[in-house]
Amino acid sequence: MSEDKLYVHIEYGDLKADFIGSADEVLRSIVKFLSKILPSLKIVEELIYKPSLGELAEALKGIVKISDEVPILCSQTNFATYDLILVGLAAKYLASHIGLSEDESMDARELSVFTNKSEKTIRNILPKLLDRGLAKRTEKGRYAITVSGLRRVEELLASKTS
Repeated sequence: MSEDKLYVHIEYGDLKADFIGSADEVLRSIVKFLSKILPSLKIVEELIYKPSLGELAEALKGIVKISDEVPILCSQTNFATYDLILVGLAAKYLASHIGLSEDESMDARELSVFTNKSEKTIRNILPKLLDRGLAKRTEKGRYAITVSGLRRVEELLASKTS
């Protein structure tokens, strides 16, 4: 799948800059450019967390495969079931946001298939994820990852690869 290039031209006083690349690349470049000319923006940039689909895909690479159905765990991991559920929901989030799946949520049966754990185990863990704000209920019996959950997955996968 080829990605269209984004072109942005900025003029601020006498300064001019052009940025070309993917949406993520251009956004990062613009924020970096503006933080150099507006130092207070640097502080704001450090406070903001916005999940990057590219970084999420890179983190999940080799661990899961995504499809239009349930994500597939493709490597043996020693993740706790709690974390495996989050990885599955993150993979489903990614599939949804790149247009591979219409829905970013999964039910307990789908999570059971993904994690290779019993559905009862999944149903016992989901309330803990909801209580901690790492997952949310989207409709009866379906769950999706939250921004906090995505952050947790990024930290988990970073610690496993370092």
